[in-house]
Amino acid sequence: MSDITYDLARIFADNPLDPRLIHPSTLDALERYVEHGIPPGDFLQAVLSNDLVDAVQRADANNQRALLALVQYIYNEVPSDCYGNREVIEARIRYFAIKAAAQVPGHDFTADDVAKAFMKFQQAVVNRRRAPIQEFA
Repeated sequence: MSDITYDLARIFADNPLDPRLIHPSTLDALERYVEHGIPPGDFLQAVLSNDLVDAVQRADANNQRALLALVQYIYNEVPSDCYGNREVIEARIRYFAIKAAAQVPGHDFTADDVAKAFMKFQQAVVNRRRAPIQEFA
């Protein structure tokens, strides 16, 4: 067993919520998504969408070990309008894409398009908060 593997095993045994368990590339992808609207990979999109089954299926070994720590990190450190369901994630990514495209000279997007995309993003966040709790039949 390598020293790194042993250290991770020790950290996990001590505290499965320790953010040091999260791989740096996962944190980098999360930061690019939050700050610039760059779409993260399928695993991180599943986590941000609260889709546990999909997240577990898409996780590599490092992300499987760090899943609890990652969810805790997102809850504590990531703005709440960045996660919740696929609609929120897609609206955020689209907003950033239109905002960036509107800044390119000669592009068809206008400030009005950016405002509309932002409103759609905000509505997706509001809808997420109003989503009814599904009851089991």
